[in-house]
Amino acid sequence: MAVSSMNECIRKLGGRQLDRVVDIFADTATAMVTFPELDHYGARPDLKYVGAIEYYDGGAVPVWPKGQGKRIFLYFRAASLVADKVMEALTAFPGVAICSIPDASADFRKKHESERVQIVTSPLDLRRVLETADLTITYGGLGLVSASALAGVPTLVIPQHSEQYLTAQRVAALGIGILFNQKSKLGNLGQHIEYILGANGMSDQAKRFSARHRNHQSSISAALVAEEASALMRT
Repeated sequence: MAVSSMNECIRKLGGRQLDRVVDIFADTATAMVTFPELDHYGARPDLKYVGAIEYYDGGAVPVWPKGQGKRIFLYFRAASLVADKVMEALTAFPGVAICSIPDASADFRKKHESERVQIVTSPLDLRRVLETADLTITYGGLGLVSASALAGVPTLVIPQHSEQYLTAQRVAALGIGILFNQKSKLGNLGQHIEYILGANGMSDQAKRFSARHRNHQSSISAALVAEEASALMRT
């Protein structure tokens, strides 16, 4: 059924008919907008990796809450089923946090904000946030995970669906962070935070990742993708 519908459209456009849905990818170029180490299936020598395309600019300058201890940057959604538990763990942690939560309501902010925990709903200058953060907590979007690793900041990933889970597995395998798992020996979320910020080498591993890719530029990655697309259009 799907192939028939696709072939009807292709016929009208004067294209080549398909035998299988997967044939739509035949004779196409592949540019992986990630790093080999973060590929969900591990580095594949037959693929072209151009690196992540992060969007840093355009946000407000971050102002960390006053207080001692480690600095944690959280990017999450208030609509998540575990959002309250995440915020409770941050409140109990002896450090300071900037929480970027675009869908945070006034009630949510009133419930969880404090002198040490700041909640913002508008975009932040991500580069400046990560330059001064000790830990990133997020649900595993590849963009922020990549940006955090490039900044040499370890990441605690709380995945919300399978793709984010795969990203979290790569983060854990690289030793640049961990996957939150309620059934692990690390225990609750607060204990995960303490572990990742402890003397276990994760910050060092994240800094090594950053050093390996110190010449990475998003603008170059974007240009490489555009070049691949333009080459296809000329064929």
